[in-house]
Amino acid sequence: MPAYKEGDHRAGMHLTLDYYALSSRGAVPAWSNEMAEMTWTYWLSFDGLSAASRVSTPSLFVHADGCAFPEHVKRIHAAVTGPTALAWGEGTQTDYYGQAPAVEFAVTAVRDWFERTL
Repeated sequence: MPAYKEGDHRAGMHLTLDYYALSSRGAVPAWSNEMAEMTWTYWLSFDGLSAASRVSTPSLFVHADGCAFPEHVKRIHAAVTGPTALAWGEGTQTDYYGQAPAVEFAVTAVRDWFERTL
């Protein structure tokens, strides 16, 4: 099945997402745009929240309101028991895949985090 196809509800992503639709971004020949249907069960049942309280590793979360599940990231950040930082930026999920303002924000946050924690 297609990993991305606008309007196709069988696809992994069916909303309008320029990253996956444009050859200047993610729609490149090296990407086969395929998804195995059997992955849906794992993806839909994955619980990334319940283990957060058992994480003690220093953790930086770089996210934004326009990215996937922003409230989940805030909950995980609050639950992790080790040292944490939350860098809250602007933009959408795919902006962090290659748009200069979002990437620069993320890189700066990561650099600062490593300077403080290493």
